Amino acid sequence: MTGRIGHALWVGLWVWLLAVAVGGTFSPLVLDSSFLAEGALGAAAVVVTGVFLRAAGAPRPLVLGAQGVVTVGWLTAAYGAGTGIAGVVPTPATLERARALADATYQHAQRYAAPVPDIEALSATLATLVVVLALVIDVLATELRWTPALGLVLLAVVMVPATLLEGEVPIAVFVLGAAAYAGLLAVTRRDEGRAWGPRVVGLSTRPADPVDSAVGHARAAVPAVGITVGAIAVALVVPLLAPSAAQSLFDGAGSGSGTGNGTGLDNPVLDMRRNLRGQSRDVLLTMREEGESPRPRYVRLASLQAVGQQGWTLGDRVGAGQQLDDDLPAIPGLNQGVDARAMRYGVAVSPGFDTRWLPHVYAPTAVSLPDDAGVEIDRSMLDISRIPRLGSFAGESYTVESLVARPTEADLRTAPASTLTMSSYVTLPDQTPQVVHERAEEVTAGTTNAFDRALALQRWFRQEGGFEYSLDQRPGSGMETIERFLTDDRVGYCEQFATAMAMMARSLGIPSRVSVGFLSGEPGRQAGTWVFRGTDMHAWPELYFAGIGWVGFEPTPGGSGYTPPTFAEGSASSQEVPLPSASPTALPTGAPSPPPGSAGAGTTADESGAGRSWLPMVLVLGGLVLIGLAVPSAVRTARRRHRSRPHDDPALAVEDAWAEVRDTATDYGIGWTDGVSPRTAVAAVRARLGDDPATGAAIDTLVDAVERSRYAPAYEPADLTAAVDRLREAIAHSVSGRRRVIAVVLPRSVLASNARRHAVRDEDEVLSLRE
Repeated sequence: MTGRIGHALWVGLWVWLLAVAVGGTFSPLVLDSSFLAEGALGAAAVVVTGVFLRAAGAPRPLVLGAQGVVTVGWLTAAYGAGTGIAGVVPTPATLERARALADATYQHAQRYAAPVPDIEALSATLATLVVVLALVIDVLATELRWTPALGLVLLAVVMVPATLLEGEVPIAVFVLGAAAYAGLLAVTRRDEGRAWGPRVVGLSTRPADPVDSAVGHARAAVPAVGITVGAIAVALVVPLLAPSAAQSLFDGAGSGSGTGNGTGLDNPVLDMRRNLRGQSRDVLLTMREEGESPRPRYVRLASLQAVGQQGWTLGDRVGAGQQLDDDLPAIPGLNQGVDARAMRYGVAVSPGFDTRWLPHVYAPTAVSLPDDAGVEIDRSMLDISRIPRLGSFAGESYTVESLVARPTEADLRTAPASTLTMSSYVTLPDQTPQVVHERAEEVTAGTTNAFDRALALQRWFRQEGGFEYSLDQRPGSGMETIERFLTDDRVGYCEQFATAMAMMARSLGIPSRVSVGFLSGEPGRQAGTWVFRGTDMHAWPELYFAGIGWVGFEPTPGGSGYTPPTFAEGSASSQEVPLPSASPTALPTGAPSPPPGSAGAGTTADESGAGRSWLPMVLVLGGLVLIGLAVPSAVRTARRRHRSRPHDDPALAVEDAWAEVRDTATDYGIGWTDGVSPRTAVAAVRARLGDDPATGAAIDTLVDAVERSRYAPAYEPADLTAAVDRLREAIAHSVSGRRRVIAVVLPRSVLASNARRHAVRDEDEVLSLRE
């Protein structure tokens, strides 16, 4: 009975911890994590119900039924808003309440990007997830004995926040979940036919005490813990070494090949979404004009060159980068006859803006960084990035010189057709909706050159097509989103407008790409300085014209503050770029006011900038090692204290004294054999300790007590404390100092199996024969 209760308690503890840990992976998705405490309380109610019923020997149907009732009753009481009978029995009104909460959660999640502001429905939904997880884990691990397969279920659940956050799962939650899963594997591995290694043999022929039971669980955990520690190490180290995947503009989901050393793991598109939808007013960037440089606009982070089924990606850039300390590449497509203006800016990246993409005005011709180690520039895109494992640009200050082309309309209209080298910039995926090409042909009907087609597309999005600007998240994903945007919906923000125009331009044979960065900031405290906030982030399309290069356009409607660039007619005068009259990311009329602090500065798709250095990983792995080293010694100490406590049964006291000497001899490497007479078993110890009279007397006292207790008709109780202490001290002094340290830190009596622990070494067997 005691063993059954202990086993049920251990299983329940690990089930509860695992459910809470998995639920904790959703915490970064919301601003308020109070749901985790509520869910943990409900999960505890479900788990405790199962523990008590299993400990009482209740049949499986009764256990499952009771846990189901507790789950439904707790959720009804907590979130049913009084619709249940007696507050806990659900009614049709309760089901309607649940449907309303689910619908409100969906609508709220679609409106905001992570981290999502808290509302009652969202907290209720996530807390319910934790409770249901506890029930599912408990049933799979305890009733169905599917603990190894349970890992696949948990992986599927954890992939939801990991995907939405581009892998941004807190390391502490991950380690806790891995440890809880290892613990659950350890306590359930003894089931027949499902063991993770050899069966754990009992420690004694008499009923196991609680400490010995704990030791059995600990030793059973060794295979699972080994697997888990290895998995944690791989998960921490492999991301540092593996190339990152291409990032998507539609969904934040990658759909392309690796990007090579020249890109980081952070996703500028996802960072833009968070800051725009969260209306982040945090300062991310400060730029200072130097010389006669104009106000900086269209400050880029990265350009997306490939479009797939799931959207725009960074594309395959393997081998396309070169070290920044070399001469910067020539500006693609720009001929010497085109008017261009040199500009120079001092840039300061805010410490909270954890980006591996260097903000700059296109096209950079010189960059002066305090530390350019691991910084590369893409020869084709001219994007500048730092290798992932070397951190980010957060908190750095530098200067950047750029050459900005200023073509006239005549230059653009007479630009020759693009060469075959630009063919990759006109490709579209096979899944592209037909409406993309159809609309492009309709809008540009009557035009005779690529520039007028581009202007027609821009004008259609801004004025003639009936499009509206909104930061609200629209349903759907991938090509479904772009098709609906061009037909029925026609509501979106810069991401959708840039995507649609670039794809329509490609369908007309005009090379295009999408760039992500900042549109224009606001004046800083000092003259000539400009501050860029999260709400200034922007995406825009760029079209390629031979002899001129990449030229930016602005399809996002002007009602939200965006102003298209203008070009001088027939002369080489400067390109005039009117400044926006309103904040480019102001919410449309009627949009809900964002809660304060709804997006933190520097929240990028990958929190591993400076944070993912070697130090945290070394600390985590070092902590696991220290815990692993401390556990055997702690178990050995607990066992010794348990044996030294007062006993009501004199025979049990003798056996505990005998077991303590046996384990001490085992810890210090002295052979011991069970299953023989007491005098034979202790022979190796007697031979090792020599002829000291006090030690010999202690051995005789202990052996005499064991023989009388086991074989005599009656036994007169004797205090063996002094004899045991004397033998422990003598055994310790009989070995080297190094052996004593090992015995304390890694006691063999805890770590070794019964068969190995009780075996006699060859040299000790010789000593036994001599006895």
